Amino acid sequence: MGPFSTITGQTNNSSQTAKNVTLYHGATRITTVSELAPSQTVTIERDFTISQAGKFRFTASIKDALDNTQTFDSNEIT
Repeated sequence: MGPFSTITGQTNNSSQTAKNVTLYHGATRITTVSELAPSQTVTIERDFTISQAGKFRFTASIKDALDNTQTFDSNEIT
């Protein structure tokens, strides 16, 4: 436990531009990417302080064309 640094990548695998892609750890918003073109990848690096042991996962969230929230989970980090 203690300092923890992570680098995550978000890639738009669709044929449409993704807007306002938000990255969360649990209920905490880490960052929002305003626009992500088709096939574009954005890399996000953040430092955290871990206070307890366990597994960690990040979630990307976006609204689709019908205003439904779509979420995508990262792999677990142990």
